[in-house]
Amino acid sequence: MFRNIITIALRVLWRQKLYAGINLLGLSVAIALSLLVALFVVEEYSYDRFHTNADRLYLLNQHENPPDRDEFGSTSTPFVLGPSLAEQSAAVEHVVRLTDWNTQARVGTEAFDVKLTYVDDSFFDVFSFELLESASANPLQNLSGVVLSESVAERLLGTGPWVGDTVLLELDGEEAEFTVTGVTVDPPATSSIDYQILVPFDVIHRIAQADWMTMWMIVWPKTYVLLQEGASTAQLDQALQAMYEANDFAGMFGEGGLWYEYLPITDIHLHSQFASPELGTSSPVYSRILLGIALLILIVASVNYTSLALGRSVTRSKEVGLRKVMGAAGSQLRRQFLSESLLLAALAVPVAWVLAELALPWFNNVAGRELMLSLDPLIGGILLALVLLIGISSGLYPAVVLARYNPHRVLKGQASVGGGSRFIRGLVVLQYSLAALLLIGTILMGQQLQFLLNRDLGYQGEQVVNLSSSTRSRDVAADLLERFRARALQEPGVLQVSAVSNTFGGVWGQVGFDTDDGQFMQVYANSIDPDLFETMDLQLVAGREYSQDRPGDFVSGIIVNEAMVRFMGWDDPLGQRLPCSEMDAHEVIGVVQDFNFQSLHNEVEPLVLFVEHTALAPGINDVVNYSGVRNELLVRLDGSDIAGTMRTLEGIWHQVAPEMPFAPEFLESRLNAYYQNERTLSGVVRVASGLTVLIAAMGLFGLVSLAVARRTKEIGVRKVLGATVPQILTLMAREFSILILVATLLAWPLGWFAAQRWLEGFAYRIDLNPLVFVVVTLSLLVMSWLTIVLLSLRTATRNPAHALRYE
Repeated sequence: MFRNIITIALRVLWRQKLYAGINLLGLSVAIALSLLVALFVVEEYSYDRFHTNADRLYLLNQHENPPDRDEFGSTSTPFVLGPSLAEQSAAVEHVVRLTDWNTQARVGTEAFDVKLTYVDDSFFDVFSFELLESASANPLQNLSGVVLSESVAERLLGTGPWVGDTVLLELDGEEAEFTVTGVTVDPPATSSIDYQILVPFDVIHRIAQADWMTMWMIVWPKTYVLLQEGASTAQLDQALQAMYEANDFAGMFGEGGLWYEYLPITDIHLHSQFASPELGTSSPVYSRILLGIALLILIVASVNYTSLALGRSVTRSKEVGLRKVMGAAGSQLRRQFLSESLLLAALAVPVAWVLAELALPWFNNVAGRELMLSLDPLIGGILLALVLLIGISSGLYPAVVLARYNPHRVLKGQASVGGGSRFIRGLVVLQYSLAALLLIGTILMGQQLQFLLNRDLGYQGEQVVNLSSSTRSRDVAADLLERFRARALQEPGVLQVSAVSNTFGGVWGQVGFDTDDGQFMQVYANSIDPDLFETMDLQLVAGREYSQDRPGDFVSGIIVNEAMVRFMGWDDPLGQRLPCSEMDAHEVIGVVQDFNFQSLHNEVEPLVLFVEHTALAPGINDVVNYSGVRNELLVRLDGSDIAGTMRTLEGIWHQVAPEMPFAPEFLESRLNAYYQNERTLSGVVRVASGLTVLIAAMGLFGLVSLAVARRTKEIGVRKVLGATVPQILTLMAREFSILILVATLLAWPLGWFAAQRWLEGFAYRIDLNPLVFVVVTLSLLVMSWLTIVLLSLRTATRNPAHALRYE
């Protein structure tokens, strides 16, 4: 029986090539897009699950609630946190502290920019990174040894074996020799921990002060905790509470001023409240939106199949009547028609696979991933589920309608075909509501993205090159800046050269201190070269810039932004000082206009700029991502010959810093990276909306075909009575135009609500323009009119005698 059903289904599909082809294309496109989205979402939810101990591995987060500031959290924690917690609780099996440090490695005469990751020697006991080579059971126990990732080992040392080779690493301005004691496979793409060179944590004393190891206010490393097997998080809660009490946190930070939370390592990527570039965190919202888009496409494709099946019912009604007369039961007919739907969905899978393979390079480029298609059990299960979902949902209603036909009425030509008119109208409204919704999303996302890219940030980032010297020595950085600037400014293509400790488009540092009234205050801070204001075209709204005529300003003068003035409540900020008497004498000498040193997702925060933090240092007791080393050089070009100027700058760099790699990066590219998620989503939505409109047009094709078939005789009668072709075309278009208008109007409030929710994630955003919704409505109406005219024109212009003989 099964073979007979499949044979008949294949014959029917072959006989109805046009309808089968349209359906096959629509279903294939929907499945291909769903497959790509599934690859993306599966990878998003698989982060860090490769660790053997993932189920009992947690990342600690420091959460603070300072007075007069919003609560905030950070993955940077005190050095002392991990060891203290391990002492407090037997439930803790291992603690691993981890912190990154950009520097240089030298092999022979060649230098490389590298990232060092300082880790405790229990690193490989906790995490499941695979060792390719190792000098011992634990290669991190040797304080003069380092562990390289495979790609870095090849870059620095060529082909292996590598264990026993030596590299020179720059640590705080001095080079130290290390021996390679191990090499690992590169961290998987689904790892929130990415490293190049692992260094024993105790070596950090070369770049960190000894008293930092015992201070609760100095936060730097990330702290991971591996619980004992069978231990519960309740025991971890008890240990944290005991640690609070033992160290008098309430006295240090105020009641409820600071606490620590823990997050399962498998939740870091999508569920962390503390988005961190180092952890590669992503918002789960984007995965949900992509899944929603894929579901919408599947719904539209399924509705499209249903529409075309009902349109085709005109030609299949007599087949049903004859089969019923010959003894076919309704259940047999339902199985037959449902099998055709499932078979078409199954045939769409290989076509969808080919389309997905062709689109994968584009999708990877848009999503910034390296996804690969492979028929593993998970993907196979997803495809099977899609076939069943699409096949059953698409074919069930047409199967029921066709199997219900009365053979007597069908054979006499009295059967009503195509299903109920309300249901057909519902299909049109559903399809075009979804199409309108995606089109609205496409336009608004594009507008917001353009707004982000074109908004005045308060500084000029165009044609500015960022050069990182990677040194951690203030003296080395200052000397390099002066030597490079003296040479570079002699070139006609260079306008200005300056330097900062935290560059634009990167993570800016914060410093914290206790105010005189016992409150804790934390503000953003950056050590700058005096020429920064001219280089980046920063505008002062009060006071003065730094000047060689006032050398005292370099030590005691600070410049704040307008947000800092508002935060402090200063009516006259000039001459003011920060409210901490432990700091040496200093004063506000200028107020810079607010500029967006973070992404436009965030409002401008209070900021303090200074040349040297010497006067502030005695009072600073909390540091986050701040070093005070102006090792980020900013070079403004005139744009006349960028390629030639870059070659000249490279030559100058190799002359003044021969030991450092030349690694230029335009600020524009760094700033654009802020909005990669928005680019990804906008690109996918743009393509999805186009595909949805295409599939919806296919569905309209089927519905108009049905309408034309059902009204052929009516059209002939109207022509005999004197109706013109435009009148007939208007008649055919009127009903569908009303339905599409209703569909788009229904999509308006949902689109408005969804857009408002999405835009809430931006501190700076566009205003919703009702004209967008009107344009979408008109666009869909015009597209539908063209479809209706093309399909109705032949019937409307043919000889009415043929129409009157129809049926």
